[in-house]
Amino acid sequence: TPRAAPAAEPSPSPAAPAAAAPVSVAAVTQEPQPSPSPSPTPIPNPTAPQQAKYCIPATRGMQFNVLAAGDSITQGAVPSKNYNHPFTIKLKEMLRRQLGKNADATDAGLGGGGVFMDGFSNPVKFGPYYRSYLEQVEWNVAVITIGINDLLRGGFSAVDIMSGLQPLYEQTLAKGIPVVAMPPFAAPGFVSQADPKEGERRKLASLISEAADRRQSVTGGQGPQIFVLDLQAGPLDFWKMSESDRQQFLDDGLHLTEMGYDLMGQLVYETVNALFCSVENPTITLPDPHKFKP
Repeated sequence: TPRAAPAAEPSPSPAAPAAAAPVSVAAVTQEPQPSPSPSPTPIPNPTAPQQAKYCIPATRGMQFNVLAAGDSITQGAVPSKNYNHPFTIKLKEMLRRQLGKNADATDAGLGGGGVFMDGFSNPVKFGPYYRSYLEQVEWNVAVITIGINDLLRGGFSAVDIMSGLQPLYEQTLAKGIPVVAMPPFAAPGFVSQADPKEGERRKLASLISEAADRRQSVTGGQGPQIFVLDLQAGPLDFWKMSESDRQQFLDDGLHLTEMGYDLMGQLVYETVNALFCSVENPTITLPDPHKFKP
């Protein structure tokens, strides 16, 4: 349900284009499959290569819950229109096409919040806020996008942010829930590519990727994993986009447009769908944003 959007975080300043890194996706995971009645229909995925050992059980009609937790980006803030259009709208729509009416995606966005920053309308930090949601229902997947407020408003380092984010990953994985980790987007309307804060953002993306690799290495790919979906390094690279393309996807230089959030929801769906069981995990190919139809 749309809510009043939180104010844009910092004050804008000019930006300059630059390049980005490749998308990283880690291993696969497995969760207990509920007892179906009648016999469920497996989700078809005929192109998947036979190499992954674990995946997320998914059958039509099952209860499938995705927790989307983060800041005003997860909330879907569109400041120019003073309302919210969360990416969970598109994510839920696509999940229900695939799994049926019992699939759901919950928007747990904390506008203005961060690992070290209190939310604007809800003055709590992200850690306690996230943990309160984590205990509410049995989640099948957690999508976590946090850190931009810590970087831009708080001036915290990537290492500091990761020190608060890693325990949240571990707590989620310990409950048997795989994590889709999305590093923060660039904010070309607020900092330039040469700004040290943008450098810390890129470093945070690298640290998140390293955490995913470390999890896979330590567990040998057994059990739930961290899957990194770096949209800034892929189809939503705002540094590489032309000004006209930015206007389609970027509202105020930080938050997205409705079209941007819908694309985000589609890409999160494709990442989750690629991890479904009944077939092995396929290679994830992210679509060109120019071909996206909202």
